[in-house]
Amino acid sequence: MSRTYATPAARITISILFSVLGTLTVILRFYARKRSKSVLWTDVKIEIDGLCPHW
Repeated sequence: MSRTYATPAARITISILFSVLGTLTVILRFYARKRSKSVLWTDVKIEIDGLCPHW
């Protein structure tokens, strides 16, 4: 039997880490668009809607 290092704690940690990083990325992109006074296109709205299942 092969040994794996993906313990339950590691899986939970990675899941939380990627959720937080994805959320920060969308927030920073949203902030950059608002700060530069760019129009919020549908891609930003789709990204925000895509984050809802994570939280």
